Amino acid sequence: MAIVKVNPETGELNLTSDVRGKIGNVVFRQVNGKIVISAAPLPTGPSQKPGCISARRRFKNTVMFAKFLNAIPEIREVWKRAEYEGFMPYNKIIKCNVNNMEQSGPSVKNTITPPDHHFTINDVVFIEDNISILAEVDTEFDEYYKLMAVISVSEPADPDFELFKMMQLSVDHSAGEFTMKMSDDQLKICSSYKSFIMYLAILRNRNNEMEWSDTFIVQGGLEFTDAD
Repeated sequence: MAIVKVNPETGELNLTSDVRGKIGNVVFRQVNGKIVISAAPLPTGPSQKPGCISARRRFKNTVMFAKFLNAIPEIREVWKRAEYEGFMPYNKIIKCNVNNMEQSGPSVKNTITPPDHHFTINDVVFIEDNISILAEVDTEFDEYYKLMAVISVSEPADPDFELFKMMQLSVDHSAGEFTMKMSDDQLKICSSYKSFIMYLAILRNRNNEMEWSDTFIVQGGLEFTDAD
C-alpha cells in the first residue's frame, strides 16, 4: 500500500517526493532525505534445496505417525505417563520419532512406545495367526496384558497412492498367547505396497498402574487371515 500526497493548491503529484510505499511492483521509500525507487521483492516460498525438502517430508511423515498413534487410547495413555520431554502425548511421540523418520515413511528405528520402558521383548514367534512373545516380565501374560500391533506399509505400487499407510491389527489374547487378524480392507492395502514394518509392544495395566515394553520390530511380509 502507498501513501500519496497531492498538492491541494495545484492538484499535482510529485512522484519523487509525494509518494511513499508500494504501487504495483514498484516501491517508493525515503533514504537520507531522498526518494529511492526500487522493484518490489519477489515473494518467497519454502526452500527447494534437497535437504530442506527432505526435512519437510520427514516432519510431515512424523506428524502423520504421531496422529495415528495418538488416536489409539492405550498408546496415548502410555505416552501421557512417560517421563519424556513434552507436555502432550502427541508432542512426545513427535519428538521421540522425528529423527528416525524417513522420506518414504516410518523406519525400523521408530517406536510406538516411550524409551523409558519397563520390560523388554526378546523374541517373537509366529505360528500361523498365533504369536508367542518372549519377554522379560515377572508373571505370565495374564488378563492385564495387551499386545499392541501396528503396521506401516510404504513404497506404493501405484504412484497415485498415499506415500505410506498405517493400520492397527485386531489382537485376541487367550492362554498366554495372542492371535492377530487383519480385515479384508487391511489385506488389500498391504498388497498395494512393497515395504512392510510391524511394530509390536506389550502393555500391562493393573490397578491403574501402566507399564510397557520396548517396541519390537518385524520387517518383511507376513500372512494373516481376515478378521471374519
